[in-house]
Amino acid sequence: MLIRILIFILFASPAWADGPYYVDNAASGTNDGSSWTNAWESFTDINWATVAGGTNRTVYISGGESSKTYTGTLRPTSSGSSGNPIIIMPGQASPHSGVVLIDNNYANSDFPFYNIYISGVQYVTIDGRVGTNTTPKIKATRSYYAGIAINTTGTRYIDIGYVESYTHGEPTTFKQGTSLIVYEDIDCLADIVNIHHSVFHGSWDDDVYFRSDFCDVHGRVKFHHNELYGGYENSVTSNMDGVDIYNNWFHGPPQDMRPGSEPHFNPIQTNGTSSYMRIYNNFFDDFPPEGRTMDAPIRFAPSSGNASHIRIFNNLFVSTTALLNSLGDPQTMPFMTVTGGDPSLTSFTDVVVSNNTMVGSPGYALHMGTKAGLDSSTYNNIYVLNNIFLNSARTEQVSAINCQLLGTGITYGSYGDSQLVSFDGNLFWPSTDGVDVIYYGVTGYTYANFKNQCTAPCQDTGVNSDPLLDASYRLTSSSPARAAGINLTSYCTETPAMCMDKDGIARPAAGAWDIGSSQYYSGEAIPTIGRGINIGAGVTFR
Repeated sequence: MLIRILIFILFASPAWADGPYYVDNAASGTNDGSSWTNAWESFTDINWATVAGGTNRTVYISGGESSKTYTGTLRPTSSGSSGNPIIIMPGQASPHSGVVLIDNNYANSDFPFYNIYISGVQYVTIDGRVGTNTTPKIKATRSYYAGIAINTTGTRYIDIGYVESYTHGEPTTFKQGTSLIVYEDIDCLADIVNIHHSVFHGSWDDDVYFRSDFCDVHGRVKFHHNELYGGYENSVTSNMDGVDIYNNWFHGPPQDMRPGSEPHFNPIQTNGTSSYMRIYNNFFDDFPPEGRTMDAPIRFAPSSGNASHIRIFNNLFVSTTALLNSLGDPQTMPFMTVTGGDPSLTSFTDVVVSNNTMVGSPGYALHMGTKAGLDSSTYNNIYVLNNIFLNSARTEQVSAINCQLLGTGITYGSYGDSQLVSFDGNLFWPSTDGVDVIYYGVTGYTYANFKNQCTAPCQDTGVNSDPLLDASYRLTSSSPARAAGINLTSYCTETPAMCMDKDGIARPAAGAWDIGSSQYYSGEAIPTIGRGINIGAGVTFR
């Protein structure tokens, strides 16, 4: 018995091995991760198997008193478990609660090719908060390629929040870097990656890039409550199926274009099939930026395969300035394009564009188009419902909606008319500078005339008067948009967020919905537009 006890004592893990664990590049102790004194000194020193074997799987990284800089790649190689993930955080108390800055100075090698790299692991959380302060205290900058890279093969339940990733891509050769890339999924599963309450800006290429294969599942990647200031190209580009993009705040980029880049910037652009995608509750703040050329804040343009199950709702678009593009010509940018015109696209079905509020679009508020060759079997169940089109086409002065559907036998009507394309429950008002014209084919019609140009009358339910919005673009008590829209509760089992407005206020289960992104609310004041992020001082751009 004594021998057994001695053997157990000899080989038992030390108490500290149960966690938590520590990283500090100024530590001077035994470098075993057991305390701040004995912390691992670099990311490559971290023993991830030890972390995964612990009871408390939290890894604290010292940010010093105010900040501390690390090089290399933060790369967890072991998994946590449900209810006990591996959690990576900055130090939570002085003198370790400053900013953890991962700065690789554009080093061109596999690692640090990325600042943070996740692949083949599950249940890993990166949380950049210190206490309840929402200012990101984990920051990634100056990678050669990507600030955060997530290879989703074998990866699931990854949660990244309260981080800032910016200024990626080698600057002398204009190497195309990105702040975040999620790619290479072979598993058609939900809840692979959750990215939230973070800040992305200033990279040479698309700031955020989702790239993957075909999949018929909603919610594989959830990207929400983030702030994006734009890279030199798009803020978000996606050719991945099953992406949810919601509750984000998109700002116009202050910088000029990357030399040699295309002269456009789109907050959200889709390619591939982009099926099972939901884009909702986002705020597009004063687009386009003065002096920049854009295609659209949302450019939904699937380019291959069968694009279907698309939901774009509760988004708020506002443009009050920006009358000139990069060439000094009047802006003609639409707020949203929903097109199926790529030659490789085989079908475009089950698309709902609903309850968006669009104020002051320079060009069309909404552009819809298809390629020739699509027909009733490959282009159907397209719905444009409950949207507010206010002060549209204020510089181009053409139309609020440009509908160029070139397929064969495409029919139009109101919701419930069994036509291929439905326009219903929308509000059109030209206000001071815009128009309420709808372009149908090659002819522009006034609101009243357009209704009767459809196969069956469009806009059986709808409004052609001032929506009477308040300063935050919500409905006032006397708005004609109240209880004037279509009830879309039938979609809420699949997409529960459709039964709430952009601020989380419930829409009625029965009876008419309000038109636009906000359901009228007469209770206590709703917080002004924001996404729960305190960016703090020192947000930098190139």
